[in-house]
Amino acid sequence: MNSALKQLLVSQLAAQGNDLSVEDILKTAGDNPMAAMMATLAQQQPNDQDKELKQTRRRLKHSRQALKAMRNQVREAEHVLQELAAIFGACARCWGQDHECPDCQGTGGPGSQMPSSDELLALTEPALARLDLCIEPRKQATTSQLT
Repeated sequence: MNSALKQLLVSQLAAQGNDLSVEDILKTAGDNPMAAMMATLAQQQPNDQDKELKQTRRRLKHSRQALKAMRNQVREAEHVLQELAAIFGACARCWGQDHECPDCQGTGGPGSQMPSSDELLALTEPALARLDLCIEPRKQATTSQLT
């Protein structure tokens, strides 16, 4: 029985003051084979609302899983950015890009704090070598050069 026919049957019974379920209809069908067949068909086929509800629940579950995965990716990205900020001596919150930053007021760009030299070299040397570049420490001025 399609959902429209099932709805019609239930609404007719409700209009007569009967609040019957499909099981109740089966019990009261008695010797009426048409009523028994209609009740059996109504019981066997889920209505469209049940199908829609199941589909909506599946979509909601999928959306929750996707949201959880995205939140994990954002956390991982934030962690990487904080590590890079420490390596480059930058503000971990905004990298000096936000003048309203509560930590640095926009002055926390790379080098605004003491960078981690060993980690900075380990991170940048492979890329620099590929460009045929290298990092050499600055020569400190001697006292004879200052006078």
